[in-house]
Amino acid sequence: MPKINDEKKKLIENLIRNRVYEEAIILLKQERYDVFTMAELAESVGIAKGTLYNYFSNKLDVIYYVYERLNKEFMDKIKKYFSEHPHEFENNLRYFIHAHIERRQENRFLDIAQLSFHYEMIKNNTNKKYSTPIFKSFMTENRKFMTEFFSAGQKAGVFKDYDPKFMAGFVDIYLLGINSYTFLREPKLLDSEIAKKAFPQSEEMLIEAVCIK
Repeated sequence: MPKINDEKKKLIENLIRNRVYEEAIILLKQERYDVFTMAELAESVGIAKGTLYNYFSNKLDVIYYVYERLNKEFMDKIKKYFSEHPHEFENNLRYFIHAHIERRQENRFLDIAQLSFHYEMIKNNTNKKYSTPIFKSFMTENRKFMTEFFSAGQKAGVFKDYDPKFMAGFVDIYLLGINSYTFLREPKLLDSEIAKKAFPQSEEMLIEAVCIK
């Protein structure tokens, strides 16, 4: 039987990873992270469980991969929009805030998955691949991009003369607060009438805090 060359192996791997990504999102939206199994995922993808384990060692690997791809898609979308509107700094910041909230509305399973991920890592702190804090590489990359954005906006006379790194962290904390509040206290807040009134007001407060008016 002829051996599969490296190019075909890579093609098969990409096909399987793409299917895992698509099916894992469906399962995560339907069930809690701690409920769905690798066997269930393998069945949804249409491969043997042993084959799935050739690419992902456990559910932590799967959720990390899903989060990594979702984050890349999100940041690619942001970077594309910013590049198409290079001098519209306040508008771009508003777009970033709205896009972030929309992403959470579409992918709320990420909140519980991240919490479960952290819990598993604290309980079984054996896998060195996921150093604490989890997802730090994504956070660092996103924060660096927004730091550069605020720095450019300062030079253009749009943003106040604060440390750009601090402003990037300020926006990050604001969005993290929305995530935590809606997940832990008001799961349906993002869809409520209250949100339609509250978020525009809080957005204006944030814009006022960083922009020169």
